[in-house]
Amino acid sequence: MMKRIISALAALFASASLAFGTVTLLTPGSTDLPSLINTLNPVLAQLPGIAFTFQTGAITSIPAGTGGYYQVPRSVTVDNLTVSNYGTLTCSVSAVLALQNCGSSTTCASPTTVASATMATGTNSTAVAGTVTAANALIPAGNYLAWTFSSGTCTVANLQATAVAH
Repeated sequence: MMKRIISALAALFASASLAFGTVTLLTPGSTDLPSLINTLNPVLAQLPGIAFTFQTGAITSIPAGTGGYYQVPRSVTVDNLTVSNYGTLTCSVSAVLALQNCGSSTTCASPTTVASATMATGTNSTAVAGTVTAANALIPAGNYLAWTFSSGTCTVANLQATAVAH
C-alpha cells in the first residue's frame, strides 16, 4: 500500500511548472520518497509569497493589543503590507495596524515592528499601502509574528491587513 502511495505522489510531483520554469522533482517511475522530500524543500523555499493576514470582522472598537499570531515555518523577508476596510471606517482616531516580530515569545513581550499602516477615519472601502521597516524585514524561521492594532472607539470598523513575504 505504501509503495502505491509513494508511486502516486511521485507521478503527481514528477515535475512542477513554476514561475521560474519547469523543475524535475523525480525521475519518472521513482518511488523514493526521501528523494522527493529533499528535492521539494529547495523548490518550496523559492515559491513566491507567504501572506500573513489579519481581519477584525465587523466591530465597534479595537482595543490596543496584540493578536493573530503566526509562527514562521522558514526564514522570510516581508515585502509589503496593505490595509483595507469594508465600508466606511468611523472611529474616534485613525486605525493603526502593525505586523510585529515577537521572536520566540508567544506573548510578544518585546516586539519589533516589521511593517505598519494607518487607515484614516472616514475612509470608505479602500486600500492603504503600509511601510516596511527594511532593517526589520527579515524574519528568522520559528519566530512568531503578531498584529497590533488601535483605533479608539468605532461605530463601524471592518479592517483587514495583509503582509506578503518571500
